[in-house]
Amino acid sequence: MDDIIIIGICDDDIEARQQIENLVMDYEQKNLLVMEIHQFSCAKDLLEYPKRLDLLYLDIELGEDSGIDVVPIIRKKHPDIEIIFVTSHWKYFIHSHRLNVFQFLTKPFDQPVFYEELERFCQKYRLQRDLYEVNFQNNMVQFPIGEILYIEAALRHLYIFHASTGKHEKFGQIAHEENLLKPYGFIRCHRSFLVNAAHIVQMKNLKVFLHNPISREEILIPISKQRIIQVRNEYQDWLLERRE
Repeated sequence: MDDIIIIGICDDDIEARQQIENLVMDYEQKNLLVMEIHQFSCAKDLLEYPKRLDLLYLDIELGEDSGIDVVPIIRKKHPDIEIIFVTSHWKYFIHSHRLNVFQFLTKPFDQPVFYEELERFCQKYRLQRDLYEVNFQNNMVQFPIGEILYIEAALRHLYIFHASTGKHEKFGQIAHEENLLKPYGFIRCHRSFLVNAAHIVQMKNLKVFLHNPISREEILIPISKQRIIQVRNEYQDWLLERRE
């Protein structure tokens, strides 16, 4: 697994780009991390970048372009990317909620806040990349926990549905997996199903709608009537934790 965190900085102001890079590099050195930083002066250069990006510092006012318009496009290219808006204007704050970006920072930067948000991202990054292990019939596979869409239980078997590699099987009990995966944002919506909150699109008519970021497929998972309130509350708590 790649431990290098890839960070993009897109701002038409070269001084702002350099300031962000200097702050990131200072954090990197103090925390003994490995980060790779790429600067972009315009939306076109950013959207043409072909490789992975984990975190993007995105200016909202990019000359003739708008960072607000860039968000849905960049997410199609990099489904797991986290975005931090950087701007001099508080009037754009509402867009950070509408677009569910990771954070909204104003220029000039408050250094303690900048470092706090970068630390929060790094903690989330590490958590999402903790590995889940599946052992079954002398075969063992591992993949990041964050890539699991949901888990289904049937007759003392667990079926783990991974975003890109599909279904994996192992022996186990869903109650044990629930306790194991709760810190990672998994919610028990049914006696036989655990879902990853990160992939929830909506809840409607006693169903959870999941989105597979790889195949773009929509997946429907049942919610038990007796669990509906708890599931909604846990999902709201998860959303609030993401924004804190």
